[in-house]
This record gives sequence, structure tokens and C-alpha cells, in this order.
Amino acid sequence: MSRRKYVIMILAALYALTAVLAIAGVAQAQSTQVAASGPVSQSWFLPEGRVGAGFVQWITVGNPNSSDCTVNIQYDYTMDGASTGLVKTVSFSVPHLSRHTQYVNGDLNIKQFATGAATLSTIVSTSDCPGIVVERPMYFSGFHGTSSGTDVLGATQPGKTWYFAEIPSGSAGETFLSVLNPTTSDAHVTVTYYVGGIAPISVSQTVHANSRGTFQPNGIAQLVTHQHAAVKVTADQPIVVERASYFPGINGVSGSAAVMGIAAPANSWVFAAGTVRSGALENITIAADPGASAAIPFTITLISASGATASFDETVDVHGQLVFNVNTNNTFSGHTDDVSAIVAAKNPDDKLLVQRQIFESYSGSNPKTPGWSAQGVSDSPGVPMSTTAGPQVYSFAEGFASANFNEWLMLVNPTSADENITVQLTNMLGEQSTNTVPVGAHSRVSFDVTSMVNNSSNVFSLSKSAAYAVSATVSADGPFAAERVMYWNAFSTKGTSALPGFTQAQVAA
Repeated sequence: MSRRKYVIMILAALYALTAVLAIAGVAQAQSTQVAASGPVSQSWFLPEGRVGAGFVQWITVGNPNSSDCTVNIQYDYTMDGASTGLVKTVSFSVPHLSRHTQYVNGDLNIKQFATGAATLSTIVSTSDCPGIVVERPMYFSGFHGTSSGTDVLGATQPGKTWYFAEIPSGSAGETFLSVLNPTTSDAHVTVTYYVGGIAPISVSQTVHANSRGTFQPNGIAQLVTHQHAAVKVTADQPIVVERASYFPGINGVSGSAAVMGIAAPANSWVFAAGTVRSGALENITIAADPGASAAIPFTITLISASGATASFDETVDVHGQLVFNVNTNNTFSGHTDDVSAIVAAKNPDDKLLVQRQIFESYSGSNPKTPGWSAQGVSDSPGVPMSTTAGPQVYSFAEGFASANFNEWLMLVNPTSADENITVQLTNMLGEQSTNTVPVGAHSRVSFDVTSMVNNSSNVFSLSKSAAYAVSATVSADGPFAAERVMYWNAFSTKGTSALPGFTQAQVAA
């Protein structure tokens, strides 16, 4: 039995269940079993991964379809100190309208605190159903001065170009770029760093066929000096790139954050999550499109839960970055501590790279474990969309609402019309619960998934630990943005993660 499942079962037996309705004060509860179908893909790629030496990892799979899915996982892994890699494949079935959790340490027979550890990449696929949604939660104890964790949504297809708005290094953090080459040919990969407007810095290496390579920008003097850089990664074979960063004692917290690369810059980015409450520092990093030949003017619009908004005009130079401190700017009339953001270039042909970082100390509460604390760093690439056109359905694979975990869905409506957003949760038992959340025009809502799960006793079998492990489909009649935020104090770690859901645009990309 996996350690995570064991911990969940013990805690679930120790604490009494409650039925207190507290869905952020805004949800209209409708617990019912309704078939949902969110965006899915048949292939998923996860470049980063590690088991043993303090690391514990899962692969979570959501199946929002009406048909069962046979899922295959291919692990490409290398034991510490070994010169050659190994491959292992496992298969299992995920029933329709259900969520599955696969314990990676168990598949590779490497316990969390085993001295023998392995670095790995993962490819997840299905062929006998329309598709699935895949995430990778990972927790680690005592690595590079932190005991925290990360979560990412997998990439659905390799590409020859990937981008990141923010690569911290030096006193801002330590970063690794993991490159998965899933092809049968060696890939010649070049990473170009754009630092403080100076001439770009390029580093190249070969990543062999069906293997993973790692770039470590922390050894480049200019990056350490400037602390922050934007990145473009190119290759002559299709690859997938992920950034893992570690923040030991930075901005008052220790934590880690992983971000999957994006396939292209965009004109406008929307961030549903964001907070400047006590103990939190929020920064939005904006980088110019590496192909830009002139400075790019843009606007940042902050959106409060009250419906109040404020806009700020800024400019980012060629090959440059701008770090926008949300805390110092979230002081306008009607502002709230929870705040969403839209970053949009003023000229329709201009493109930007954008990421949002939150350094946070958190006081958690759960019906099973009241009064716990967490700290960590979340990093999100946002959703490429405008205020008039964008995604209307999101899929999430991961989610957990039992002891020592809090889960939230951050929902922002950037349009001029009120919207009703539907949240449907599906657990590992195949049970569904649905709520409708009204979100006013130019407003945001922090939706308490933990409360929703714990108050779904009429449809969730809450005496069983698997009932608290949930995937989600979030939908509306108009465009909106959705991010899932998690906080935890478990597995000898503390942390937070935030990521946007999977959209139809990513399926078609």
C-alpha cells in the first residue's frame, strides 16, 4: 500500500466527518450525479520526476468520459550513479467518470526515503477512449534546502520550441530545465537566456533518443548576477521542456515550483489565482517575445473579488523582463486581498511571455485537521485569452480535500456579463458532485473545494479515503479562467501549488 493512501486511510478514520456548508459564501449547492465531459488528450508527457532520497511521486489521471480507458505509463528512469537508463511500462484501467492515482515509487519499487534514488520522465497514453487528463504531484524532503513539492499538468505533444517567462537563479532561486526527448533520434537542443536586455546567452547539448537531459542555468555568471531570465528552448527534434525551481528561504519562505514550458508567446494572459493577504508576496513577471524588435507596451489589470478593477500601463524592453509587484499596486479603491490579473499587450500584433509567482505562508484548516500551517511557492503561466474570447471548459486531474490539505478553485470572469460557472467533482469511487458558482462581470471568486467535498455526503462515500481524491470539470456559457490552488502539510513536507486547467485550445495545439 502506498504511503499516501495509508496516511489518508488512518487520518480519515481518526477524524469525524462534518457537514458545515461553507463554499466561500457564494456557491449555490446542487449535489447530483451528472455526466461531464471536459477537454482530454490521448497522450501526455512529463519531463521531470524523481523517486527515493526523500522524493515521493504520483501520476493522477482523470477520465471525464462516458467510456472506460486503458492507460499505459512508460517510465524512462536512471538510477543515481548509473550511466545507462531503464524503461518500465505499467498498464491499468480507469473507469468512466472516475479519477485514478498511480503511485510511482511503488511502480519502480523505490521508497520515498530509500538511499537508492532515480531520476525519471514519464509518458502517459491511452488509445481505446477519447482521452484522459494527467497531472504529476511530487513531494520531497530535504532537497536543496527545502521540503516541499510541485504539481504540473502534462504536455500533450512534443514541439521544437518552448518558452518560459521566468528562470530564477542565484539569490532568487535554483533552477533546472528538464528536457524529454521521446523520439527515436538524438535531439540537438539549444537553450537561449534573455537577461536584463543584454545580448542573449545560448547553451547547447545533445539529448539522446528516448531519454531526458538537464540544463542548469545556475552555473552561468550573467544569470546569477541578474537573478532572473526569460528562456527560449529550440531543438531539431520534437521535445518537451519543464522548469523546476527551488527557493530556500527566499522572500520569507522555502518552497519549490515547477512549470511546463509554453509553445508560443501570446498577446493577452489571464491569471485567475492571486493573493496579497498577510504572509503572501505576489509578483507577475512579463518578458518580451524573444522575436520582438522593439519595446512592447502593455497593460496589467487587477480584478478584485468585489468587482473593483485597476489598470497599470507598463513597457518591457527588447530581450528584457519586468517584475510587477502586485502587493504594492493592489491598493486601489474597492480592492480585496484575493486578486486576479490580465496582462495584455496594447498592440494586437505584439506578444508577451508571462508568469505569476506567489511566495506564501498559509494557515490551513480542514474539517479533519483544523489549525495546521504551510508555506511554499506557486508559479503559473496563466491562460492565453482575451476578455471577449477564451476557454469555456477546463479539466483538472489532481485534487485532494482530506486531512492536512486545502483545495481551492480560483475563478475569474473577465467579461462584461455575469456568468454562472459549474464545478463538477469526480472522485476515485466514480461519484460526482456538482455546484454552480455565480461570478459577476469583471470579478473573481475563490471557491472552496475542500468544503464542497466534505459537504457532499449525500453523493460521496466520505467514510472511504478515495472519496476525497477528486478531479474536476469546470465550465460556463462564456469565457473565463480557472486555476486550482492546493496547500498541504504532509509527507514530511509543506507547500502550495497553482495551475490553470486543461483547455480545448491545448488539445488542438
